[in-house]
Amino acid sequence: MAARVYRELDSRDGNPLHAARKLARLITCACAFNDAREFRVLGAQGVIDLLQEEESGSVAMLQDFIGKPISLQVEPGYTQEQYDVVLM
Repeated sequence: MAARVYRELDSRDGNPLHAARKLARLITCACAFNDAREFRVLGAQGVIDLLQEEESGSVAMLQDFIGKPISLQVEPGYTQEQYDVVLM
């Protein structure tokens, strides 16, 4: 069973790079306090594109650091200020 952790950035932080960095911090913290097997990030197209392209090395390093896979999925209705991290 998956537990969902929802976070929303305030409007002044609405750029994809800032969202990507906050997501990395959230996943690191969630990993410390939960026994999830993997993480799934649901986010806006711009945020997911950034994580898959420019920040793919950072995502790979984060996966190595936490020792768990991280998958990325676009949610069409989301703005750059919204995302979900699903602990699986």
